[in-house]
Amino acid sequence: MQHWLDDRARLRAGRAGLTADAIHDQLERARKALKIALEIVDKAKDHRVPGQDLLFARMAAFIHRLDPTLVDTLRTAAAQLAQEPGAAEARAKAAWATLVEPKCELFVLPTERLGQLALDAGVYDIAHDCLDQVLTFAPDHPGLRHALNLTKVGDRWYGPKDMEAVKAGFIWDATSGCMLARERARYERGE
Repeated sequence: MQHWLDDRARLRAGRAGLTADAIHDQLERARKALKIALEIVDKAKDHRVPGQDLLFARMAAFIHRLDPTLVDTLRTAAAQLAQEPGAAEARAKAAWATLVEPKCELFVLPTERLGQLALDAGVYDIAHDCLDQVLTFAPDHPGLRHALNLTKVGDRWYGPKDMEAVKAGFIWDATSGCMLARERARYERGE
């Protein structure tokens, strides 16, 4: 019995260290993400194109998940930008995409790596947290959605069990719930 109590005390003491390390890692990932986000905001001063405000909102949501105390720095910097244009030349959009895509990959890379390490080690709660954090920034992340075995139909992602209903003609509507796709127009008319 004493051996079991000693093991339990040792494990509990180790848990505090692991928790402190995890918090430190999360704060460090938040600082790195903020640095990248501020670099992107700085680039946006000279290259305003449609879609940037949504990008900055997703970045803010991601950083907020990691460290809520840092998010105001990003929001303040983004708010100082000129108003987002309604349209832009295709060349300007392509130039922005070329500029920002590598930075966006770096933005979530530490969290993706940690999530994969946690998954490989069987630490599913950390893997799930990392997955949620990445999906906050990139809700349509193809690799993560594929790993979750999700399929996109319309603007919604469905799991394997839900796909059976989708194949049978059902869809999910945010206001009405599950319904037959062919009946959606009736529901919208209020019938």
